[in-house]
Amino acid sequence: LTDTLELNFKVDIDYYAMVDFNIFTTIVDEIGGINVDVTEKESRYSKWSDNGEKLVPIEAGEDILLNGEQALWYSRIRKLDSDFMRTQRQRKVITAIVAKAKTLSMDKLYDLAKTIVPLVKTNLDSKQILNMGTDALVKKLYTYDIVQQQIPADNTWHDENIPGVGASLVMDLDENAEILRKFLSEKQELPEETTKQ
Repeated sequence: LTDTLELNFKVDIDYYAMVDFNIFTTIVDEIGGINVDVTEKESRYSKWSDNGEKLVPIEAGEDILLNGEQALWYSRIRKLDSDFMRTQRQRKVITAIVAKAKTLSMDKLYDLAKTIVPLVKTNLDSKQILNMGTDALVKKLYTYDIVQQQIPADNTWHDENIPGVGASLVMDLDENAEILRKFLSEKQELPEETTKQ
């Protein structure tokens, strides 16, 4: 995957961290659930499948508290609308996890890290992870906002039926590579208290 991204988008990736979908359940349950806005449509979809099978019920509304199983189900909803919406839901869940983590005590965050780190596959060694964790605390990196960029970006792709392949999403690779490189190289605004130090 790293090779594919580097080749197609002309970016350098030094480190990676891979997590399984199921890590969502562990993280979300460990932090006492997360709050997410759930639409009526998403709520209805969560309760029954197309063939009448009972699923994982999630109530509709603003700031709905989801447990780990519900957060995983919510993150995987796909047939309801599109893959773009599915990845948007995944980003909502990740953002909610980070927001909840920011409210936890340092002791709880340490315990959480001890639970989660063994579930993450990465090419970072233990010393690098420890240094990053220390930096996050000392430099208050956990106070930064999460910034996101969807690839392919809006208006850079179209649907096409390719003979021998079928329905496909065709994107302007050069334009998306440029959008991604620009996004990664832009300096984001830092929290006010960080810029004063």
